[in-house]
Amino acid sequence: MNQRKRSFFICRCVFVSILVVMFANSVFIKSGVYAEPAKTIPKITSKKKISLNEGNSYKVKVSGKYIVNVVFSSSNKLVAVVNKKGKVTTKHTGTCKIKANVSYRRKKGGKIYKKSYNITVNVKHKTQKKLKSFIIRVNGKDFVAKVYNTKAGEEFYKKLPKTITMKELNGNEKYYYANSTFSEEEKKVGIIKTGDLMLYGNSCIVLFYDTFRTSYEYTRIGYIENPAGLAKEVGKGKAKVSFLKDTASEGYKKDNMSTTQPDEPVVSPTEQPDSIPTGQPSETPSEDTDKDNKTDDTVFLYINGQKIMVVLENNSSANAFAELLKNSDITIDMYDYGNFEKVGSLGNTLPTNDQRITTEPGDVILYQGNQITIYYDKNTWNFTKLGKVQGLSKEELKNILGEGNVSVTFSLQ
Repeated sequence: MNQRKRSFFICRCVFVSILVVMFANSVFIKSGVYAEPAKTIPKITSKKKISLNEGNSYKVKVSGKYIVNVVFSSSNKLVAVVNKKGKVTTKHTGTCKIKANVSYRRKKGGKIYKKSYNITVNVKHKTQKKLKSFIIRVNGKDFVAKVYNTKAGEEFYKKLPKTITMKELNGNEKYYYANSTFSEEEKKVGIIKTGDLMLYGNSCIVLFYDTFRTSYEYTRIGYIENPAGLAKEVGKGKAKVSFLKDTASEGYKKDNMSTTQPDEPVVSPTEQPDSIPTGQPSETPSEDTDKDNKTDDTVFLYINGQKIMVVLENNSSANAFAELLKNSDITIDMYDYGNFEKVGSLGNTLPTNDQRITTEPGDVILYQGNQITIYYDKNTWNFTKLGKVQGLSKEELKNILGEGNVSVTFSLQ
């Protein structure tokens, strides 16, 4: 190769190299490798791990120059929820993750990119002021419990000592409807724990002997400090339960409380039974004056695999319906009507107590003496009210009933 050809070849190689570099720069710029200033990347100003008490709130903040949208979500809404503005509200003890999905641009009017951030939220139990201890006595065994600082807790404590017969429900709780009412401060508790004593509505006392998640609302009354063995003692079916004021501060023995007989007076171990001062009330539980005289105050609905409690009305129609169920369970095929109810033929005629009422979601109604309706919305007409579904919102009831026809079984069990 002569000198001229060599020079030409070298010039050609240099030119091609320049073209390659220019092309690569163009590709990199278009892809944004060099076009993304650090300040355009969104940042989350919150800590990656936060610890809060139950019922507290926290604001998750995301900053950036070209943010298009931020979508927040919670991995466990029973522990904490988050709204569209990033406000986290804690519900119950536990741990969950708050996720922030960020849509943003790297330059004004540019392509939209996405980035995700996670924040771990640890929710601690909110320390509550407790009242005095009390004793829950089941099958001869005593469990030490604490009273919550709620109006219902205080009202319950003032009624002690008391003995009641509690019914079984769902394989996790014992319940009792008192004739007297208590102050309601209902909240979604999220998780029920073994040994929790709750108020459902304003008159239903519930003692839980198992731990589970729930969407129902309760008012806290108290809790057993060490519930080990509670499930065994309450057993299956009805259970006789005594609630006593605790005299632990006066030397009440807690070690082997199962040896204390249910009807013995509670005395200090330093005293003899006959040395209780005159006029000093013993803690012998008196049989509750609100005895189980309403034997058929509840029925149960079985709908699409769900068991639902219904509290019956105090009228001749509801009493006749309960008497009918004593013979056998009743299954009714029900259909939608008017976008506010499910209705079906009972196959029997019951006495009516019609009056003009406006139904609410959950009302169980007798229509024309021989048809049963379950309302999931409002309607005004002359009806006889049989009962009310407990613990379900309008949306929850509609979801269980479903669309179209549904088979509903009514039972006393």
